[in-house]
Amino acid sequence: MPQAGKYRYRITIKAAPLDSSRDTFGRRKGAGTKICTIWAEKQDWQGDEATENKREVASVTTKWKIRFRTDVTPDMQIVHGSDTYDIFSVLDFDGRKRELLLTSRKVLVL
Repeated sequence: MPQAGKYRYRITIKAAPLDSSRDTFGRRKGAGTKICTIWAEKQDWQGDEATENKREVASVTTKWKIRFRTDVTPDMQIVHGSDTYDIFSVLDFDGRKRELLLTSRKVLVL
């Protein structure tokens, strides 16, 4: 059984804005539709810096664990505070339908 104390971060999962509203870096602009607000465990896994369109950008890959849900898909976004993360994978990593592992990416323009 997942421990309640490990879910320390309050996040909102949103359906992402339409693909037609993207900025010069390919990130979606605008607000999506709120799906749910839940508690999650957060783990930052990887950071990277690169040059895109003649600008320095940094990206952070973050993994979130949440209680199992059937309504979360990879085309959604996670909002935590003022940060927005694009979800790129949703896994029931142990196949027991108890927790989901959401892998996400946040891009920052430097």
